Amino acid sequence: MSQDTKKLIASLDANQDQGTQNGAMTQLLAMQDHLDLTQLCQKGPKALWQNEALVLQNIGFPRLNALLPELLVWVQDMNWPGAWTIMRLLKAAPSEPFQAALASAMKMAQETDDEEWLNHLNLARGIQRQDPEALIQLRD
Repeated sequence: MSQDTKKLIASLDANQDQGTQNGAMTQLLAMQDHLDLTQLCQKGPKALWQNEALVLQNIGFPRLNALLPELLVWVQDMNWPGAWTIMRLLKAAPSEPFQAALASAMKMAQETDDEEWLNHLNLARGIQRQDPEALIQLRD
């Protein structure tokens, strides 16, 4: 990753002024075809995560298909910055890659006995299937 890209990602910090954050998001979106998108998946401090999620949301699927495992880890704790943005984004995930990534994430959650994460993964599954009860939770 280039130094310029690192600087742009660092500029997503929620403690920066809004103009700096918006400018960084715009520039990252403009260069999305040349980005390693995994660098926008919770690699830095939490202060970056909400804006990283917004950039990923704007990139969308199918470009994010390969990131589905990372996105499902992001919803492990819905108090993490960007988690609800990612949950909404998962609604648009293509079914086949989503189901494969979900099965893997559910296995990890079960192996670590993480009931909260399992609940969030089940919510993601419901949202992706357009289940009305799950969609109501998404709006709250």
